[in-house]
Amino acid sequence: MTTYQFILELVDLLFRKFTTIDYCEYEVDDDSNTIFIRIPKGLYNSDEFPLFDIDITDKAFELKLEHGICFITEDSMIELSNSTVVINDQNNEAIMKNLKWLFESKGIGLNEFSIKSELIQVEFNDLDNEPFKSEIITEQLALAA
Repeated sequence: MTTYQFILELVDLLFRKFTTIDYCEYEVDDDSNTIFIRIPKGLYNSDEFPLFDIDITDKAFELKLEHGICFITEDSMIELSNSTVVINDQNNEAIMKNLKWLFESKGIGLNEFSIKSELIQVEFNDLDNEPFKSEIITEQLALAA
């Protein structure tokens, strides 16, 4: 199993086991051989999460992955510079909330967005303050941040 396949399975399991979370963010750091996974602080501090963390770490060890796993929260000292945000697309409210968070966290003003079926239309100003429109298919919703 590749690192990427492991991450996809991990994210799917995370969303199925902890149905209240709206998103997670991950980045593979080849310099430290670490997969960083950012999750909401409430989940990280929950009573259920430590067992999940142990199970995932054991699975990664059994699979002999090249990378270790490190779960972090939004207030972690570790900065993710080339991360991927994955939004749990089970409800539109979560998608909208997290799209707003994603853009605001990157210092980009989100002007407008709408959800139509499996397509999200987003309009925002890029870093040069130029208008930009984008469409995101929600079936495989992974946003490069």
